[in-house]
Amino acid sequence: MFYYGLDVHKRFIQVCCIDSTGKARKDFRVGATREAILAFAKTLGPDDQVVLEATFHTWAIFTLLVPHCGRVVVANSMRVKAIAHARIKTDKIDAHTLAQLLRSDFIPEVEMPGEETWELRQLVSHRLLLARKRTAVRNAIHAILNRKLLHCPHAELFSLVGRRWMLAQRYTEIEQFMLDNNLSLFDELVRAIQVVEEKMRAIASRELDIKLLMTIPGVNVTVAIGMMATIGEINRFATPDKLASYFGSVARVHQSADHCYHGRITKEGSSSARWLAVEAAQTLAQMSSPLVASYHRIKRKRGHNVAGGCPAPC
Repeated sequence: MFYYGLDVHKRFIQVCCIDSTGKARKDFRVGATREAILAFAKTLGPDDQVVLEATFHTWAIFTLLVPHCGRVVVANSMRVKAIAHARIKTDKIDAHTLAQLLRSDFIPEVEMPGEETWELRQLVSHRLLLARKRTAVRNAIHAILNRKLLHCPHAELFSLVGRRWMLAQRYTEIEQFMLDNNLSLFDELVRAIQVVEEKMRAIASRELDIKLLMTIPGVNVTVAIGMMATIGEINRFATPDKLASYFGSVARVHQSADHCYHGRITKEGSSSARWLAVEAAQTLAQMSSPLVASYHRIKRKRGHNVAGGCPAPC
């Protein structure tokens, strides 16, 4: 049996192979292409184990290696760094550290989702990207108005009446060009988001679990699919507290002797999932629900973000 530590980069993968004693060692590089990874995978034995850190193309590498060896482990990058902090850091040292931690069964493992869950995560991330771009364009339009000390008298600047007011103002030639360009881009992003949400509604219509999540006040189709994509198999969480910890929405705890301190949320795990959870909580605060009273009570003491579920701006 051999243990392989993979330090993954965009163009290559540094590999360290050690035996069960941890003494025999071999270092080599593999190209970060499908063909090179498959060629490496075919050299693995049925009892061999491989570990790599979670990174942007972990899923692709993971799926190529799994059929060819006994076990593929994806390590939590943050926790591995805490365990194996080194003054001298090279690709070979990182790969060797991962291999030794795997041999000792001391890897903080990340559970990889199934293919369907992975695709849902990609769809949610795509929508989030479009939403962030829409917000950036919206802010750019507000900036044009703010520089001219113009304040919209209507509740929503991007409503029909708000747009009529905005387009009726006087601008310089460059300002008019920027405004028209930004409005065109804004409309295109709105249409793109609508297409993505239509795809999400089609998926939700086929999934019972997503339909059940949408029965919760404040949870729309985007939030429900985002939650399902992040959670995957709900049975892997023994308690609601473990699920909250996975979302990174629990308070930091520092305990020493008889003293215990609680701080802000840990923000470990999926940032997009936390964003969706906060969005659901803040939507709920605007509805007629028994929880609204709790929201306003906390808001008076600690502000909107804390009341809405986020102790600090996310």
